This record gives sequence, C-alpha cells and structure tokens, in this order.
Amino acid sequence: MTSKNANVELSELQIGHFNDDAPPNDKEADIVASTVPARYKGTVLDHHDMRALGKTQVLRRNFKMLGMFAFANSVMVMWETFLIVSYLGLSVGGRAAVFWGLIYGAVAMTCIYVTIAEMASIAPTAGGQYHWVSELAPPRLQSFLSYITGWLVCMGWLSYLTLVSFTAGTTIQGLAKLNYPMYAAQAWHSTLLTWAVVVFGFFFNTVLAPRLPAVEVIFFVLHIVGWFGIFVTLLIMGPRNKSASTFEVFYDTAGWDSVGLAAVITMANSVGLFVGYESPVHMSEETQDASKTMPRVIKWSVIMNVAMTIALCGVYITVIGDLDTVLSTPIGAPFIQVFYDVTQSRAGTSVMASVVTIQMISACISESACASRQMWSFARDNGLPGSRWLAKVSEGFNIPVNAIITSVVIVALISLINIGSTAALNAINSLGGISILATYLIVVGCYIWNRLTHANPPRGVWSRFGLYFAIAGWVLVSPVFFFLLWPLDNHPNAVDMSVELHSID
Repeated sequence: MTSKNANVELSELQIGHFNDDAPPNDKEADIVASTVPARYKGTVLDHHDMRALGKTQVLRRNFKMLGMFAFANSVMVMWETFLIVSYLGLSVGGRAAVFWGLIYGAVAMTCIYVTIAEMASIAPTAGGQYHWVSELAPPRLQSFLSYITGWLVCMGWLSYLTLVSFTAGTTIQGLAKLNYPMYAAQAWHSTLLTWAVVVFGFFFNTVLAPRLPAVEVIFFVLHIVGWFGIFVTLLIMGPRNKSASTFEVFYDTAGWDSVGLAAVITMANSVGLFVGYESPVHMSEETQDASKTMPRVIKWSVIMNVAMTIALCGVYITVIGDLDTVLSTPIGAPFIQVFYDVTQSRAGTSVMASVVTIQMISACISESACASRQMWSFARDNGLPGSRWLAKVSEGFNIPVNAIITSVVIVALISLINIGSTAALNAINSLGGISILATYLIVVGCYIWNRLTHANPPRGVWSRFGLYFAIAGWVLVSPVFFFLLWPLDNHPNAVDMSVELHSID
C-alpha cells in the first residue's frame, strides 16, 4: 500500500513550487468546492500544499500557531510524564542514570526531529510518517514500508491514548489514597477511571471541537504555571542531597550484574520520554499555513520542554530521600510520595499532584485527536479494515467522528485487560513508544537514502544540514530502540512482566 499521491514527483512537494497565480487544476477545484466553511479552508499556501499532496480539504483549519504550539505541549506533557515514570529508571540505574539519560535523549531525539520538521515543511499531511516513507523509500520498498509504517503509527498512538488515560486514572487513585489512607484501590476502579477520562476526551473532540484550540491554550498556561510552582516548591522546601551519587554514581539495582548495562537500560527509558513530538503533524490539515507552522511548533516545543524537564529532573532527584521508601510507597505513586515528603502537607501535595493529573487528562484530549486523525488519514488511503467508514468526515462538524469513536472504543476494550492483569496492560501499552520510535527510524533511514541517491531531493527547512542531523540521529537512536525492547529487570516473570511502561506520553 502506498499513499494515493505516490506518483507525485518528489520535486513537486517543495514549498512554493506552485505560483500563487497558477490556474487551478481539478484537484484545487475540489478543494475550493469542499464542504468546509470558507474561513476554515486555510491560506493560499495551504491550498497549494493540498494540491501537491493530491488531497481535498475536508477538515477545518481551526488551529493557528499558538493553538498548535499549545496542542504539541498538551500531547507530550513531558515534565509531568517524567514525574510519573521516573521511578522506573530510579529503580534500575539510580539518579545519575536518569539525569544523563535525559541529556542523551535531548541530543539524540533533537537530531531526529530536525528531519521530522523538515518533512513536515515539505509535505504537511495528517498521514505523517507513512506518507513520507511512500515518497522517500526505494521504489521496490515503498508500498511495503509505507503500509508497515502506517500500522505502526496507528498502533502507537492508540497505545499512547490508552496509557495516558490509564495513567490519569491511577494518579487519581493515588490522590485518593493520599487523602483517604483506608481507600483500597482495585483494578476495576482503574478501568472505570480510564473510561471516564477517555470519554471526557471524546466530548472535547466532538461537541467542543470548534473550541479545541482555545482549550489547548488554557491547558498550556497550566503546563507553564504548574511547572513553575512545582519547581520552586521542590527547590525551596526540598532537602538537599549533595552527595556525588546524585549525578556521578550509577547503580545496578535490577540484577543485571553490570552497572553499565543497567545505566544503558535506564537511559533508554529516559529517551522514551522524547517520543511523540511529531504529533502536531497529524493535525496538519487542520492548521493554517501548516508547512510553515509545523516545523516551528516542533522546534520550539522540543526546546522548551527539554529545558523544563531537565531543570525539574535536576531538582527532583536531589530532593528524593531514601529510594527504597519512596519506591515502595503505599500511595502507589512515588512522585506523590516525594511531594508529601517535601511539603509535609496533604493539601499542598494534593494541589501539586492535581496539576499533574489535570495535565494528563489534557493529554488524553490531545492524543485522542492525534490518534483519530492518524487513523482517519490511513483509512483515507485504504490502509485499514473498514477504511470507507473510518475515512468518513461528518459534514457540518468537518471532523472524523467515526475515527474518534473507534479510537475510544479500542481504548475502552484494551483497558479491560487491567481487570485481569495490570502488568499485561502495561506491557501492551509499552508498545506505543516502541512503535512510534520505529517509524522515526524508518522515515529517517529513507530520508538518508533519498538524499544520498537523488540529485534533486525534496527540500524544506534546515535542508542544508539536514543530512548530517539525520545520520547523527539514526546512529544515536538505533541502540536506544534495541534496549527499549529489554525488560527493566534481569529476570522478568509472568507475574511482574518487568517490561512495563518503558515510556509514556
């Protein structure tokens, strides 16, 4: 399978290839005649991009730069996610491995996102990775790689949506346990809370879809204010661990019999936090001036969130007391225990943890949009069973309601696994980061091949140094992908399945 415009010459996908005064062809006429209200059809540049992509504008271009930048931050919620999953790395390689893993991830994944941003400026389509692969891959492999990539992205974002909904639910349970110590958390409670969160996201993506950009901006403000409040609180009130072990000493507490191997596995877990910044691309056909907006959104969201997360990590790992005590907390959420140890106040801890919980719910809203658009786009190119139904866009709403409903149903069904085994659910959810990271490696690999074998490859932003970034990113990330497939503990079993939660978005 390949995208419908696979026969478009690569050079035709360059920005500005079409002159503003060029006469419209049949495809452009389709765009103009679409059911989208005139004020949501986008700019002249958007029209040219859609014509080059061979697509008809059927979704509303409801997002501008600020709204899409807020959307990217809401999908990733990077510093919030770090607080929730940092206990995994701390339990394997210790504080230093977690911190330096973030530094390594920042360098490696920034190189990857340079290529992603360049491709987004050349071909801003909701299909994202699978479309780019269909254009860049060797001709004999285009159909196969594009089809595999499309499935990986769909599975990846559905897994992420399940994971973030489940995480929001379990964080709510942690808050309940903090304030009501007698509360006994049950697996079916987590499943019901997961359903509640994902239905909440469905409501925002359908009934309140026209207001989604404004909603994203509100959550973005909380993302900034919440970080500042938690960072300052930990910095001022937290005890200081000034020992060399904080940033210099690595440990092996997972039975690997090798400090180096334990550190590498921990660092791979940290790199997983960076997966998902291509998410705005899947909203390209709902963004004005998408070919200009997308690379800027990717660039600034990566820069800002990397800085915020590394700074928070530096403070967080220095205020953690005894790791064994924190990791075995009866609350069930180690980061909440750290907040309580620092503030010695249930009220203060509840406020801080509530900010994280709200942001995880906001991520569910954004990831629901992202997952459904990817599903809709792949169905539009006949890549999924029931493609005709999934690709349908409701008139008036101009959103893929069927794809949104399907994503919600899939999440609800997957979350039922938790009633039988939380470890099994976490193992399945861990595939999200692995699947999407695999698509990055495929895209970047095809990009490198295309740049090395074509005299006139497609060019977008950062094309001058794009090849060097792509090679560096592929070399740095490939070993991380390998170690993401490893369990956290040396001897996992069917009960604890220690592969759980390698990354979360």
